[in-house]
Order: sequence, then C-alpha cells, then structure tokens
Amino acid sequence: FNADGSWDTKVYKDDNASTLSRNYAAAHLQLAFHYRRAGDVQKAVAEMERIGRMFPDYAEVQIPLGGFYMEMGDTARALELYAKLAKNSPGSPEVRYYYGASLAFKGRPAEALAEFDAAIQLDPRYALPYYGAYTTLRESGERERALGYLQRWLQVNPGDVQASQLLESERQSMGIGT
Repeated sequence: FNADGSWDTKVYKDDNASTLSRNYAAAHLQLAFHYRRAGDVQKAVAEMERIGRMFPDYAEVQIPLGGFYMEMGDTARALELYAKLAKNSPGSPEVRYYYGASLAFKGRPAEALAEFDAAIQLDPRYALPYYGAYTTLRESGERERALGYLQRWLQVNPGDVQASQLLESERQSMGIGT
C-alpha cells in the first residue's frame, strides 16, 4: 500500500498475495464498527474511507460506509457512494439494493424500483430488494403493486412466515381476500 493507504499498483501481487491483503480490509472494518459502537461515527467513517482507498474495487467492504454517511445525515454522500459502487459492480445484488434504498430515501421511487428489480434479477433469493420495493411502493400509495413484491418473494421463498403474515395483514387492511 502507499503511505495514504491506497493500493500500490507498482508492486506486483500474485493472486495469493492480493487475496491475503484483504485481511487488512477485515481488520479496518472491525475497527470502524468498534468506533461506531463507541459513538464516534467520524472515526468510523475515516476507517471506512481508508478501506475504500485500500480496495477501491472491493464493493462489499465499502457498503457499510454509505450507512455511516446516512447516520451522519449526509445522504448525498451515501447516494454518491452507492451510485459509484453500482456503476463499478453492476453484478452485485447487494450493491444494487443499497443504491435503490438510498434512492428511495431521497424520494426517487421510480429509480429505486429499477435498482430493486435489478437486484432481484441478479439474485431472486435475496429478500431485501423485495422488501425495499414493497416499502417504497406502499409509502408511495401503491399498495396493490406493493403486494405484488411480497407475492413474488413468497413464490421464491414460500416458507417465509414473516412475509406471509405481512401479506395477509395487508390484504385484510385493504379488504382483499386471499
């Protein structure tokens, strides 16, 4: 790594060395969560940003940084981070979900739904985008369309008791039979 913590591209690293170096990311990630638990979100963000410099292409370890930005009230930076991650890792359902969630939070439901749908298409067994789409649509007043996401999730995962109960409760509140 360079002195600022960024990845030194001039140093040759074989696959084994590159993989082992990710242990540094894990250590800094643990430190960031320690700072967060201790109530120092600023230090947590600094550690997460260090990980971003160390491993700019390792989206999975950068995802929590967006959550930290949100905790600090900086939704613009969270949205910017998730947009960058979605652009650089379009095949990651987790990245697409978090980008969608940040778009929904910023009041951009159509764009959020597109990201949730992309996440679902990438991994139909990943529950969060179904719930994200459901919540976004429900809050937008599109309750029947929202129920469609719960129904789709239950087709993939019929054993999800919580989703079944939520679907039944919503149908009852809307006066829809099962």
